[in-house]
Amino acid sequence: MRTLLLAAAAAVAAGQSCQDTTAENFATSNIRDDSLCAYEPVYYCADSSATNYLASIPTGTGKDYFARVWMCEYTLTACMDSTADNYFPQGDLHDQSKCSFGGCTNPDAINYDSSATYHDGSCQYDKVGCTDPNAANYNSAFTVSCQAFTPPSPPPSPPASPPPPPPPSPSPPPP
Repeated sequence: MRTLLLAAAAAVAAGQSCQDTTAENFATSNIRDDSLCAYEPVYYCADSSATNYLASIPTGTGKDYFARVWMCEYTLTACMDSTADNYFPQGDLHDQSKCSFGGCTNPDAINYDSSATYHDGSCQYDKVGCTDPNAANYNSAFTVSCQAFTPPSPPPSPPASPPPPPPPSPSPPPP
């Protein structure tokens, strides 16, 4: 680039100049010579998944093109649902599958939430006990009466013991 600028300076002294207004060394003179033009390098995105992907480099411009990752821009898909725990309003495109909703995910709990996507520790369960306020063992923390449940059946009786062996028979008298 420096050599090109030095050559352009010498040409200007000889009455020649780059007359392209987009060039760094634009100047007016009587003799136009755009081969003396010097341009800023052009940086572009070569990633086809980017929104500003440059599929082909223009030719015949005299400019140098350089692929640079930091030039790439991408569409940000995010949860843009304001009721979600991970709401991200700066996204470009909403994706409901990226949303997270806390709640009780155990169907046995009294506050089960079918729309919850992760368990947040909020599950509550019935407390079985005496719910009769007139009973001596009443407790207001119980939510389900123990009378609502059938007690387990008693275990089966053990099998009867076998009868005792018969008494020994008398032995025959000696001969």
